[in-house]
Amino acid sequence: MLLWSCFLTLTTFFTSLVRNFVPIFLSEKASLSEFYIGLFGSVNFAGMTFVGITMGRLGDRWKKSGAISISLLFFIGSMVPMLLVRDPAILMLLAFVYGGSAVTGSLVSSFVGTIAPETRRGLWLSIPQSLSLLAAFAAPYLGGFLYTYSPYYAFIASIVAAPFLLMFSMLVLKD
Repeated sequence: MLLWSCFLTLTTFFTSLVRNFVPIFLSEKASLSEFYIGLFGSVNFAGMTFVGITMGRLGDRWKKSGAISISLLFFIGSMVPMLLVRDPAILMLLAFVYGGSAVTGSLVSSFVGTIAPETRRGLWLSIPQSLSLLAAFAAPYLGGFLYTYSPYYAFIASIVAAPFLLMFSMLVLKD
């Protein structure tokens, strides 16, 4: 449970560095209108919904750490092109993929629930979630600090951390 908690906390921290700044970035750097930024958010939530179901099913059929790793690949696969692409149609596709990266916390919670002792399931689920919420509280401060120097710095820090988290999920987390 401690390994899963540390993993979720770090993952939440590094993905939360940029989450609040994506709409601002799209407005400033991609020159998207308010309509497209709103559409980006809707498509993002559609990605969370449909990719979340798919990743949960994949975790049940294959391996839990594999589903989480794919979710992290979605994060990398959406963030890197988002820094470079300015076409609204492509950005909407990236919004869907980006939504798929947001299901990591849900996947971890569902998997921790399966390994938790029945008499301590609430505690086992609340610890990783509470630590990840603490990380989500702190990360935007660092993200904002980095964003003031360059809009790209917070994104780069987030992207650089993702492969290490991916390797951690594949090599250390056990199903």
